[in-house]
Amino acid sequence: MTQKKKISTLETPVSAKQKLIFWLLILLFPLILLGLLEAGLQWVNYGGNYPLFIDASSDYPDYQMINPLVGKRYFTSQTRSPTPPVDLFLKIKPENGVRIFTMGGSSMAGYPYSFNVTPAKILQRRLHDIFPEKNIEVINTAMTAVNSYTLLDFTDEILAKEPDALLIYAGHNEYYGALGAASTESFGSIRNLVNLSLKLRRYKTFLLLRDLLTKISVSMQEYSTGGTIRNPNATLMARMVGEQKIAYGSPIFESGKLQFAGNLREIIEKARAAGVPVILSELVSNTRDQPPFVSLPGPDGDADKLFVEARKYEKKGAIEKARMLYQKAKDYDGLRFRAPEDFNQIIHQLADEYNLTVAKATASIAQICPNSLPGECYFLEHLHPNIDGYFALSDAFLMALLESNAVAENYTKGRIKPWQKVRKEWGVTELDIAYADFRIAFLKAGWPFKANAAPNMDDIAFTATTKAESLAVKTWQDKTYDREHAHVDLAGYFSAQGNYKAAFQEYRALIHYMPQNQTAYIRAAEMLINDKSLNESIPYLHQALKLGDSVYANKWLGQIYLYKSQNQRALSHLEKAAANSKDDPQLLYNLAGAYALNRNYKAAINSLDALDRIFPNYPEAINLRAQIVDKLK
Repeated sequence: MTQKKKISTLETPVSAKQKLIFWLLILLFPLILLGLLEAGLQWVNYGGNYPLFIDASSDYPDYQMINPLVGKRYFTSQTRSPTPPVDLFLKIKPENGVRIFTMGGSSMAGYPYSFNVTPAKILQRRLHDIFPEKNIEVINTAMTAVNSYTLLDFTDEILAKEPDALLIYAGHNEYYGALGAASTESFGSIRNLVNLSLKLRRYKTFLLLRDLLTKISVSMQEYSTGGTIRNPNATLMARMVGEQKIAYGSPIFESGKLQFAGNLREIIEKARAAGVPVILSELVSNTRDQPPFVSLPGPDGDADKLFVEARKYEKKGAIEKARMLYQKAKDYDGLRFRAPEDFNQIIHQLADEYNLTVAKATASIAQICPNSLPGECYFLEHLHPNIDGYFALSDAFLMALLESNAVAENYTKGRIKPWQKVRKEWGVTELDIAYADFRIAFLKAGWPFKANAAPNMDDIAFTATTKAESLAVKTWQDKTYDREHAHVDLAGYFSAQGNYKAAFQEYRALIHYMPQNQTAYIRAAEMLINDKSLNESIPYLHQALKLGDSVYANKWLGQIYLYKSQNQRALSHLEKAAANSKDDPQLLYNLAGAYALNRNYKAAINSLDALDRIFPNYPEAINLRAQIVDKLK
């Protein structure tokens, strides 16, 4: 029998330290992988970076602007995201600067006009009239289809820009706006969780996970409904609606109230800590001429029945009873496109708690509408103001700003023009109105104004009968053609016809859109000069010079002041123009005349000599020289 040898294996005992390292590696391995994934995603800049503010174009090197892509932060399931208005502000706030930021949704953004008819642009010009010694900047951060979550997310970045006040008009989008409790872009109804998700956006791994979950959610919704929440033909707010019917007092309704109050409170707290006053505005909407979209029962009856009763009481002359019933009909409307009166209660409660000034938007309705019943007299549809409505709303903000002393404690009341006068002089033309009409036609061609309908731009009956209307249509059909180009083209069209006053109005519209654009002031002045409206051109020429040197502005100011016998002022401008233009015969002739009128005859002769070198037989130069020589005898 063979004896088997036992082979002994030498086992090295594992120390406690080695075990600890082993288990730490096991536990840390997922974190290491996560870190590597985050580093890789950061390296390729997954999801992009969308700061609220970016540098303006090279045409405006001293300015910043709102990032036109910032909406991509919130609209992950949409093929298109909204863009904010274009408002420039100086990178370095001047000592005499007053900087105000407006915050809100589509109404604060000036829908459907936008461009040159927004509360911010109206307010900036009116404040400039009242405080000409200050550099007033009103910057509009509002966008379509956003709510208080977006406003709160913007707040820290806004406060970093040294604002003197925050103006807020928001609440209509609280349910269906981005991240709202009933939105397709919602993270749920827990406010702290939603705000945490906004803070986690800085991590690319979170963005990757969010996008994966969004794709799954969108696919499931489209499969279950047979439709699409990305329908490019639908309006953005129509695509944002997740839960359509929200009954008054329901859990989702109450969640919206909590989200609105909580986010506003946090904005106010942040602003207060930074020493920045906040002005909240009451919310207004069309209650008289917009029946409930979805009639649901409320504590006082069905929405539709209340609306019918309101109309009856109005006809009887019982206006206050009618007003109350119109409001209740709106509050019980199951489709939450108009903020309930509960939100105005929240606004006033917060204002009382924090001693804030409230913009009296409700009172502004009385300036336009009979019996102060908000209807088509003020609104274009369910909630967006018409042009008069926007001026009245801006006036409410102006009065609140003056009351709050946010700009200055003292001001000259005589400088406050009635908003109706400002409206009459405003730079808005047929082109802007036609553009807005087309947007409203597009809006009303789809849901909820028409059941189960998604508007198609090709199907909108919009027949262009004027040049302005044809250019407005072109801005819709050609994505490379914007309203700025359309105004310039329309001005050229009018100028070619000799209608310089109409051409001036197009350039004035551009001034009210982009007050930093020197060319717009020069072209506006040129049209007035061509129209022989010399006195009217003076402020436009001066404003052009505030934005930079200009031979044209100095030349014409010099010439106009010569006509007005303001010889010293004329000479100052003509000398500046001549320093940068050596070959303009008219300029040299006028300069010689200005020198002569200011008794500097030697300089006058030198200017005439320069004129002779480039234009030997300039009309009347011989006579002027003879007069000067006679003076020298």
